[in-house]
Amino acid sequence: MDVAGRRISSAARRRLNDVMDAQRVSLGRTWRDVAARGGISYETLRAARNGSGDIPALTRAAMDRGLDWPAGTVDAILDGRVEKVAQAAVVRERQLDAAEERIVTATNQQFGEMLLEVMAVPTMTKPAIARWLVDALDMRDRYRAEQGGGIARGA
Repeated sequence: MDVAGRRISSAARRRLNDVMDAQRVSLGRTWRDVAARGGISYETLRAARNGSGDIPALTRAAMDRGLDWPAGTVDAILDGRVEKVAQAAVVRERQLDAAEERIVTATNQQFGEMLLEVMAVPTMTKPAIARWLVDALDMRDRYRAEQGGGIARGA
């Protein structure tokens, strides 16, 4: 149920996800960063963004914190009081930084070489390497899909 006690519509959930994604990208954060800053697990955040059920009040507050939003912003988006979907499209078109550009334009062979570089960093733990890999592949897939480049992992 949303803040008014109604079921969250799929349109409201899509709107929330779009606005959250725009804010996340503009802050230069991964979804894991957003979850950590908000004080919730990545799985809880993913379920809130993509699920079909209720988003508990504590989770909504954590989402606000993770995205540096004032308290109540997630509620306002779900209720339709805040509509920033047009802004989301503008933010997604921002210029990529050098590291992002390298990831999204890499061939599979170049991507493998980048992974070997990351694995060679002595302070990188196996879970951190796995997170980097998932986040990098997600970024590459999203970018290529937005550019009409098809399925990135098979490219």
